[in-house]
Amino acid sequence: MREYIHRQWQQRCAARPSGAPRFGIGLLVVLLGMLATSCALAQDGGLQPTPTAASRYAIAPVFEPFYQQHGQLRLFGYPLTNPYQGGRNDRLIQYFQRMRLEYDPEEAVIHVTPLGQWAVPDRADWVVLEPSPSSRARTFAGSEFSVRDEFLVFYEQHGGPAIVGLPLTPQLDEGGVRVQYFTNARLEWHPDVSREHRVQVAMLGEAHYQQIGLYQDTGRSRVLPSAGLQAVTMQASVAAPILFDEEQQVVHALVFTADDQTPVAGVPVELTATFDGHSATFNLPPTDGFGHAQAELSIPAEARRGQRVQLTFKALNPSGQAIGQASHSFKLWW
Repeated sequence: MREYIHRQWQQRCAARPSGAPRFGIGLLVVLLGMLATSCALAQDGGLQPTPTAASRYAIAPVFEPFYQQHGQLRLFGYPLTNPYQGGRNDRLIQYFQRMRLEYDPEEAVIHVTPLGQWAVPDRADWVVLEPSPSSRARTFAGSEFSVRDEFLVFYEQHGGPAIVGLPLTPQLDEGGVRVQYFTNARLEWHPDVSREHRVQVAMLGEAHYQQIGLYQDTGRSRVLPSAGLQAVTMQASVAAPILFDEEQQVVHALVFTADDQTPVAGVPVELTATFDGHSATFNLPPTDGFGHAQAELSIPAEARRGQRVQLTFKALNPSGQAIGQASHSFKLWW
């Protein structure tokens, strides 16, 4: 699990899924990474979430002042889920790309989930980076490790121990990236970007949700059967907008109820691929418990560079009638 977390999802769209169906007409269609998530709002009388740009989810009012005061996108990222209730004391939980927030109704306190503690590697696996003699550093009660350099500037500006948590490691080398783990987050140093953005918070909220939270989110796991539905919402994407020679492509189709809230299982998905004036239609496997179906195709040897492959997905009811549609495309290149 730790290896998966440390990759920080960099390879999730490049990986070829095992067991994906292969079709032999000569089109290659490839995997988009992340399953869409869908959750029910917690039952709270005044809960009217505020929509957030670039996210289909909203920040719960109980979290919004905390989010605004402590770094917003820079520290938390966009919300990944609607708020839902679960865990100890039936807390209100909401995932963000970089962190997870919990509201305890008994204590009336917001807690930051210790995702850095969840993700920190075993000490035997650390590759410790030696600090420069002139680097500015601070130590904090309760930790044997100091915080230095640009990490320290970011840390002091974004709540320090109260929000980011105490340092759990010194600065480490992970795959050529300088990182440091804290109780609630992992900081990364990226010298190739502008100075004000060199320190970034890792996407541990995203990683934790896919590994653990997805299966605890009561709204997301409430799957509906396809029987009786008259209309659904579909999402479809490809991993590689431009597909290079010998690359693999897999498509993901996601099916939700018409209100775009609940995944639908058992929906047959039909894919029509149009390429160079020719079309072919395939049947993908029915959607699984996450409302998800995928397939892999292969490109014919005679395919011409620069051609665009048009994809049309249809969700079908048990009678074979289309109850939802989505489209996407990608370009071939050698």
